[in-house]
Amino acid sequence: MKDKDNLKRILKICWFVLLVLVIVNCVIKMNSSYGLFTKTVDSDNLGWNTTHTKPELGSGAEYIQNLAGKYNRHCTTDAIGSSSLAYDCTKDNNLRYIGINPNNYVKFNNELWRIIGVMNDIEDSNGKIHSQLKLVRNDFAYTGVAFDTNNVNDYSQSSLKTILNGEYLDKIDSNSKNMIDSVVWNLGASYEDFPLQMYKNERGSNVFNNHNAFWIGKIGLIYPSDFKFAVVSENNELRKKCLNLKYLYKESDCYNNDYLNKWLYWTLTPEISNKYESILLFIVGDGQVWHPNNIYANVAACNVLPTLYLKPSVKITGGSGTSSDPYTLSL
Repeated sequence: MKDKDNLKRILKICWFVLLVLVIVNCVIKMNSSYGLFTKTVDSDNLGWNTTHTKPELGSGAEYIQNLAGKYNRHCTTDAIGSSSLAYDCTKDNNLRYIGINPNNYVKFNNELWRIIGVMNDIEDSNGKIHSQLKLVRNDFAYTGVAFDTNNVNDYSQSSLKTILNGEYLDKIDSNSKNMIDSVVWNLGASYEDFPLQMYKNERGSNVFNNHNAFWIGKIGLIYPSDFKFAVVSENNELRKKCLNLKYLYKESDCYNNDYLNKWLYWTLTPEISNKYESILLFIVGDGQVWHPNNIYANVAACNVLPTLYLKPSVKITGGSGTSSDPYTLSL
């Protein structure tokens, strides 16, 4: 009897240990899948300088990387010093500008644009991988424009893609036009979620029938995750809270401290949960990444912020990044 009782106790302990291990594993998976930011990860695991592409020497991308500091090339949710820069802890560990008004202004095409950040592992049209500066226009280039007149949410087939890479690109001055790289833009569908999960979805293959999972070209739009990662630079605890929100509109201190929070503009990303090929995600201006059923791709309701990647060799030659003294560029 004693041996049977001991065996029962041992089995109970084993089942308890197994249950604990299952719970711990589920928590780890949830954190990695849904983007719950809990700690700093050393660059030996995620840093661009160990597992990702490096910016070209003397390039603008290297200049911005150096603003973050030589010894800060690791994944952390915190703003780095007073630079309004932070790594995003994605698989590419991009370096992004964050907050309500960071010094990320750049003069491009004789206009004010903003540097979203240094994006790693970007594939160009020749299949080469680089770290590159990603820019977004500071003001809307078009207002009240349809995404696609045929009501399709695939950017590669859209009328907006034709406009931006036709008449709009043609009007850019030749010097600036030569700085634009032709790269792979990911067109994976998503829904509003934690920023890490949205980043993963955007780069996935979940698209509607006959739609493309990527497009190669010069002028695109921001991803919803670009908006979500740009929150808050002054308060690291608030930034962590914001990055752990699925819906930013629930916390005004988050979306009111985000330079990409503008009124009603298109993103690149189809919305997947409605199962309609005519619905996209767009930035509303009150923290929402939305997909109302009454605004389809063919409705001329949203504004347009052109977005692009600079060639890896483009240099920053002057300026301090403020709106009155924007960075200047050269090849």
